[in-house]
Amino acid sequence: MSLLHFFLAGALTIALCLPWAQLPLFGVEIPALALNRAGLAGLLLSFSLTFRALGGEMFRWVVRVALIPAGYFWYTALTSIKTWGMKTIGPLQLKLAGMNSGLAKMGMEPLEIYDAHAWKTLEPTRAWYMMGACLVLSALITIFDRRSTLICSRCFAGGQETDAFCHSCGTAFEPEKTCSHCGGSKSQGDEFCRRCGRKH
Repeated sequence: MSLLHFFLAGALTIALCLPWAQLPLFGVEIPALALNRAGLAGLLLSFSLTFRALGGEMFRWVVRVALIPAGYFWYTALTSIKTWGMKTIGPLQLKLAGMNSGLAKMGMEPLEIYDAHAWKTLEPTRAWYMMGACLVLSALITIFDRRSTLICSRCFAGGQETDAFCHSCGTAFEPEKTCSHCGGSKSQGDEFCRRCGRKH
């Protein structure tokens, strides 16, 4: 499970570093990185997956919580980019209308900053789809990421990872590592204590 968490964290980071769309400005395609809410939520999810892979049990819940904003902001990222283009670059094009009419009278090409059709038909790149695939895989993995259960060696009953003893028969899930008489260290398979000689 931890290798999958590492793989997903790396894939998410790569998807966040690659352009999610090509923005048409001045007739040139400019890459749009996920430097917005989707990027921040994706980084939070990536860090959570990394810490979960390193063995942090509580990060299982952090991953589950981080999936919700990351998925929402990923899904709405392209709409946000299109809206940003209309609100920010569209008005600049209107301000250039006077200059463009002067350029047209002189027989020169008008300045085109904002192409409305190109912004409306903005398509996502592979990185956007890669991010979506990572989110789906993260959701599937976190569904099956449960507490590790312990199995009793005597009665085969299941127990939680925090249990020290079996709730059915009372057997210790992990054998004691010290002698109950003198406190000396005990190796697996020892029947007698190496320090005091008493039977365990």
